[in-house]
Amino acid sequence: MIEEEKHIVLKRTWYDRILEILSWGSLLYGLLPLWLYSKIPETAKIPISWMMNGEVRKWGDKKTILIIVFLTIGIFLLLLFLERNYKSLNYPVKITEQNRIPLFREGVRLARELRFLGTFFGAFLANMICYTALENPIPNSHYILILIVIALFVSTVYHIFKMYKER
Repeated sequence: MIEEEKHIVLKRTWYDRILEILSWGSLLYGLLPLWLYSKIPETAKIPISWMMNGEVRKWGDKKTILIIVFLTIGIFLLLLFLERNYKSLNYPVKITEQNRIPLFREGVRLARELRFLGTFFGAFLANMICYTALENPIPNSHYILILIVIALFVSTVYHIFKMYKER
């Protein structure tokens, strides 16, 4: 059994610092709908479900925006917590004395990337809904959401693959 250390210092690279800035920027972008909320009429139609071609399939009420904003904040905080508690993450391979530092680095990097991408997804979705409700939709926004989901998937698969290589 590996003797537990209080904290292993994982130095931040330039990439990690950029992810940090992008994550905080995405969080601020996600708070923008709170400022726009009062400008949206109570009777406004809020899109909550789309077809693949971008056409709205289902409409909701104004409170949907608040739910998405608070879920975005929750995603940001959860992944920030997981990044700071990297030893509690569920790694796909057994942690040994030889592979623990590279595995911890990959776990932290994965949490940072998912924090940015997840926060950006929620922020973009909330803003997209707001602007649609204000009758000023973001053109081709459904394609951007699809790209973010693909990036979430690719990032996860890439880091899991790298963790397997550290066995």
